[in-house]
Amino acid sequence: MDAFQQFAIFRGLTTSEVLELRRVTVEVKLTRGATVFCEGDAGDSAFLLLTGRAEVRRRVAGDERAVATLEAGTTAGEMGLLNNAPRTATVVALEDAKFLRLTRAALEELLRDQPATAAKVYRNTARLLADRLRTLGDEFARRSAGGAPATPDEITKVLSRTEL
Repeated sequence: MDAFQQFAIFRGLTTSEVLELRRVTVEVKLTRGATVFCEGDAGDSAFLLLTGRAEVRRRVAGDERAVATLEAGTTAGEMGLLNNAPRTATVVALEDAKFLRLTRAALEELLRDQPATAAKVYRNTARLLADRLRTLGDEFARRSAGGAPATPDEITKVLSRTEL
């Protein structure tokens, strides 16, 4: 399986589309403890974890807490492909790690040059985010049925159950 096919946002791409995406991504190697991006930073790209592990951290009530561990094949920061909103979490390499970085600018260039390929990436990203939203909605419904609303920590845990 091509390394790209392990990522939800690249599923269903043809060999030529994978080659085109390889052209517009940049490999980023980080050592243990290095920060991939920080909560509050401008979001302008997605990071696809090829090797290693990383930790997602969120500020909750003034404290930074680990909310998820990312393994190879997961994605962090994909909302950065869609808008300029600030990052909602910090991601730190737990060990030496290799990422592919796909910027919003590169994806927009791909949309101009290879619209069918870019459309697949956007569609897959939308599906990933919709799945997360559905999971979050299910969790809210479950919590509401029990009479206790979900706390910010619980919401964060629900969101981290799927790829970030």
